[in-house]
Amino acid sequence: MTKNAKFKKLLVLVIALIAIFVSVLIVNAAHIDEQVNDTQNQTEVTDTASDSNISTYFHEASGTLIVSGTGAVEYIYPRAEGVDDMVGDPPLANEVIKVDTSVKHLVIDDGITAIHNSFNDLQNLKTVSFPDSLEEISESFQDCDKLTSLTFPRKLEFIYKISF
Repeated sequence: MTKNAKFKKLLVLVIALIAIFVSVLIVNAAHIDEQVNDTQNQTEVTDTASDSNISTYFHEASGTLIVSGTGAVEYIYPRAEGVDDMVGDPPLANEVIKVDTSVKHLVIDDGITAIHNSFNDLQNLKTVSFPDSLEEISESFQDCDKLTSLTFPRKLEFIYKISF
């Protein structure tokens, strides 16, 4: 093999390696853009009281609301709804967490032990994922017209006034 042929082979190999490297960079850049867009669509939508340990995150693109923290979840309402029509004393304004009305999927993270007076009137809610830590649900999931079934965790001990 001549020196010129070896050089051509080496040049082709270098060009192929550069092409592969550029392709990997392009794919990686597209993946990073996708992650950035996904992060931009995940918006914190909480008006949590200062003493609350519950936080909510709404992923606009998928319509998924993620609720995390520990203990009981109380007074999570759609933004369009008020709490004035509640039976009994309504909560104080700083006790209410208002969430987007377009929630389609609800994911409740492990650590939540109870759900009280929450997630009512979410007209677009289709699915709910409960954690194994959940022990009770009361006065929740009322008037969620698109929610047709719920699968409850085994530890659930108390259910009061839920209807869909």
